[in-house]
Amino acid sequence: MSSLNEDIISFVKNWNVMYPIDHWWRRKHKVPFNSKMHKDQCILDMRIEYEEDKMFNEYLKEPDEKEEKEEKYIPGYGSIFKKRKPIQVSENEAEDMFDKLDISALKEGDDGSITL
Repeated sequence: MSSLNEDIISFVKNWNVMYPIDHWWRRKHKVPFNSKMHKDQCILDMRIEYEEDKMFNEYLKEPDEKEEKEEKYIPGYGSIFKKRKPIQVSENEAEDMFDKLDISALKEGDDGSITL
């Protein structure tokens, strides 16, 4: 015969195995177990909210992951322009970089283009 304490622990374990999203939802919204607000919720609504959060978290991570992958340009496919992550520098660093710029290395092409 099991004690009341063992029954409660068993119930909590079984509940969380059956409804893991319920625990996530209660933590997110700071709602106590078996409270009125908790009882008023539908597990399907909780699951939809979970999937939405998961989707947006993955969406927000995508740009960083795309930048890590170096894709080669194949003529006729994709964009020839690569998006580069801007370099963050202080105003002093930018002024130093500008002062060190050697404009004598610039060359003007026949078509008016300027290259290094």
